[in-house]
Amino acid sequence: MSKQPFGILLLHGLYSTPDNFRDFVPELEKLGLPYKAPTLTGHGAASPEAIIGVKWEKWIEDSEKSLSELMEEAEKAIIIGHSLGGMIAMNLSIDHKEKIDSIIIAGSSTRSADPLGPGAPLHFLAPILIKLLKKWNWPPIYTDQELAKNDPAYRWVPMVSFVELFEFMKTTEERLPEVTIPILIMHSRIDSLNSPNGAKMLYDTISTPDDQKQLLWFEKTNHSMFLDCEKEKVNQAVLGYIQERSKMKN
Repeated sequence: MSKQPFGILLLHGLYSTPDNFRDFVPELEKLGLPYKAPTLTGHGAASPEAIIGVKWEKWIEDSEKSLSELMEEAEKAIIIGHSLGGMIAMNLSIDHKEKIDSIIIAGSSTRSADPLGPGAPLHFLAPILIKLLKKWNWPPIYTDQELAKNDPAYRWVPMVSFVELFEFMKTTEERLPEVTIPILIMHSRIDSLNSPNGAKMLYDTISTPDDQKQLLWFEKTNHSMFLDCEKEKVNQAVLGYIQERSKMKN
């Protein structure tokens, strides 16, 4: 059985599930390309407590397994990563460059909009708060609050899980100059979770040639780009990029 030129790997964000792509997948299926959408360890469980003790390396391992499975059906992968999934995509593009054609990252950067995040002025307080607090409320981050009601993410998270998030952000930022493959970066100018400034820094830091990288801004959606008020524009931008890569392959 011959392989397809491309396969798609969909990687969801922290505390979310592959259901984050539920409006995108029907459009993707029209292209007839194979795809994988793994549920990362600790996610999609009955309780957010399932994520306690899960290391970021495990999320990489989960994604590598799905990438290997995809390679049984496709010659090259295009990875689409939202938020945490975008950071995973960048790491995979470094470690498995021979398998990956390009990556699309949405709402993803190594800098949080939160003042406690890596690189932020109050980051030194994060270890203290993580020890003092057990839970953190995690409301869906949308512009359209009606759409937020059906978000698949956890509604609260264990504070200790931020240790892994922050460590992964720091590790990924150190590796940004190693990213060399074609990339589409999609980010909202009003993203209140992952810093828009972080997206610009990411664009400037990676080593992908200028004619093979693109930073596409959205004006209305918040962090949950695939399900919020501009989801149609987001989906079409992703589909257009995949189709353009397919034309270049042919």
